[in-house]
Amino acid sequence: MKVVSPDDASNLSNLLKDGDWMVLYYAEWCGHCKTMKPEWEKVVSKMKDTGKVNLAEVESGYIDHLKDKPQIEGYPTIKMYNSGKEVAKFGNEERIADNIERFAMTNSNKKENNTKLLVNGLEKMKPTKKPTKKPIKKTVKKTVKKPTKKTVKKHTKKHN
Repeated sequence: MKVVSPDDASNLSNLLKDGDWMVLYYAEWCGHCKTMKPEWEKVVSKMKDTGKVNLAEVESGYIDHLKDKPQIEGYPTIKMYNSGKEVAKFGNEERIADNIERFAMTNSNKKENNTKLLVNGLEKMKPTKKPTKKPIKKTVKKTVKKPTKKTVKKHTKKHN
C-alpha cells in the first residue's frame, strides 16, 4: 500500500491495527531512499503474496496524517508493527532485499492466516496456505539394566 494522500494515511492507520505490517517511511528528495528503492521493490515483489507480512510505504509529507504518528529520525526508516504496536526498527544492516525480508520475518508474529491487500481502494482478504503438519518423530529410550550382585562384584574386583 502506498500512502500518497491524507485519505491513504487514514486508511493505513486503521489497517495497522490488524496483523503484521512492515512500513517504509521515505522522502522523494532523499538520496538514500532512491538508492534503496530497487531493494525495497524486490522485497515487495517477493513478499506481497506470501500472506505473512503486510507492506506499506509512507511518503514523508503524509506522516503527520497518520493517527499514531511515528518518530522518524531520518530517511529511509523501516518499522515493523504487530497489531498496531511498533515492535522493531530496521537497524544498521545494509539495506538490501535479503536483510529487509529477514527483518520482516524475524519480527512477524506469523500467526496471521490472511493478508490484507488494497485493490482500487477496497480492502480484500487473501487466504494463505495452511501450515503443513510434519510427522512427529518418536524417540526411543534405552533401558539401563540395574546392576546385579554378580556384576557389582566383577566391577569391584577390576578397580581394586
